[in-house]
Amino acid sequence: MKSKMIFVAAALVAVGLCGTTMQAQDKAANTAAKSMDGVLSIYEHDIVPAAEAMPADKFDFAPGSAIFAAGSKADFTTPKPVMSFGEEVRHIAQANYMFFTMGGAKADRDVKAIDDLRGRDESIKALKDSFAFGHKVLNESSDADSLKEIKIFGKPSTPAAAYAFALAHMGDHYGQMVEYLRMNGVVPPASRPKNNKGD
Repeated sequence: MKSKMIFVAAALVAVGLCGTTMQAQDKAANTAAKSMDGVLSIYEHDIVPAAEAMPADKFDFAPGSAIFAAGSKADFTTPKPVMSFGEEVRHIAQANYMFFTMGGAKADRDVKAIDDLRGRDESIKALKDSFAFGHKVLNESSDADSLKEIKIFGKPSTPAAAYAFALAHMGDHYGQMVEYLRMNGVVPPASRPKNNKGD
């Protein structure tokens, strides 16, 4: 996770540097977005296999007090019950579409309908599609596009900030997915020992 945060920080630095040198660059360049596309791939290669690693009969698992020892102070219901594993997957998919459309791109599906998906396969497909959409946006966004002024939650910002927030958001929820996997005896794919070939 530390290495991922370093990549995110590097992406944000690149965005900042791009903004300060905008006048000297070709307006068709997309240094800012491309610097984040690589980080998006890193998260994708952790999150999608993690989603695929949860067995279908455990996909709707959500921790509750019953799985902890008597007297445990673990609380998974305040202020409301936590999301299930499947809800985490669908939430990441929806959020990816939300953040990557903030620069003006149009989603290629009904994003609200992701809420209604049920089952492992449909949820994982929506997750994969959301990453593909994010890559498309980042690869087609020029620096001028990424750094134009927009409003995010009513405050002045840029699409680049929305894309960076998408990365931070998915990292947060990946951490929760990892916990859910381990609670069910599944070692997250990204944490499994590598083979001798180093892949």
